[in-house]
Amino acid sequence: MYMKKTFYIALAVLMGLCSCRRTADKTSMHTVMVTCPESSVASDGGEVSLPGTIKEGQTVQLSFKTSGQIIRLDVKEGDYVRKGQLVATLDAADYRIALDASQAQYSQMKSEVARIKTLYERNSVSKNEYEKAVAGLEQAAADLQAKKNQLRYTSLHSPASGYVQQVDSHIGEMVSAGSSVVTLIDVERMEVEVGLPYKIYQQRDNLTGFKAVVGGKEYPLTKLNVIPKAGSAQQYTMLLALPSDKSLKESSGINVEVRFSVSGDGDSLSEMTVPESAIVYEGSQPGVWVLRQDSTIVRKPIDTGTVIDGRVRVLKGLNGSETIVKAGVNQLHNGEKVRVLQQKSLTNPGGLL
Repeated sequence: MYMKKTFYIALAVLMGLCSCRRTADKTSMHTVMVTCPESSVASDGGEVSLPGTIKEGQTVQLSFKTSGQIIRLDVKEGDYVRKGQLVATLDAADYRIALDASQAQYSQMKSEVARIKTLYERNSVSKNEYEKAVAGLEQAAADLQAKKNQLRYTSLHSPASGYVQQVDSHIGEMVSAGSSVVTLIDVERMEVEVGLPYKIYQQRDNLTGFKAVVGGKEYPLTKLNVIPKAGSAQQYTMLLALPSDKSLKESSGINVEVRFSVSGDGDSLSEMTVPESAIVYEGSQPGVWVLRQDSTIVRKPIDTGTVIDGRVRVLKGLNGSETIVKAGVNQLHNGEKVRVLQQKSLTNPGGLL
């Protein structure tokens, strides 16, 4: 009787373990949501959308045209500077002394030339002596103007309106002519920089109607130039000018959407994107989980571009036909079998049809 009771207890425990293992096996399979890469293809007359970045038209290094000691600095990093505004000042004491000396010499030479001219008109001095005196006066005038310029150069004024990116020198510091005092971001002309894939670069002469979408508002763009050399991402840089708009002057570094039309043969122009949530990193290498037919997943490395509105441009690694995992990617491992969550249909919400 005791043996039979022990047998039933062991059998019950064994069945419980099997049940728990089946439950554990069932719950250990991850449920995932999947999607496919999105490709935007532009045909003849179609519109292409690419990410771009707003940047200042130029960065200006402000420097004195003469050397000296800085005694005044009127700006700090982040300040907005108007064109013609005083930025910094040098100690001008020595330049004023030199100007006074040059002025005195010029005045003396001017009087001397007037005296020699009178004598020359009376034929009391030779023409050669008179011409030497006139040449001396012209030299003194040139020296006087140079001294006036040097005194004026002790005040540094901004050649353009913009924001102070960096202050490179400080009060009390000795600077030489041409040494950077302030780095200024010129916002008088703002530009958009766009990376063109090779297929679109080949059609660069057929691209028209450029516009940028910034904060939901469209701005017309003027094509400036295309740099005919691919960068590290195997893309060609196109520069476009933004219109003069006060709201855009503080937007340097902002990512924007650039739209343009394609004329001619545009069948081969395509741009592939995936959700940002689908990206999984192995070290610094981005990749995605690709779902295979047997419901297992495999990590596929990709090269990525700019992120716009939660979507990442895929430069290399996918052909567009893959099914990829779009959420919970960091919980998965290579070769794992997953369960695909069926999304609700908008036209058949109850699954009855």
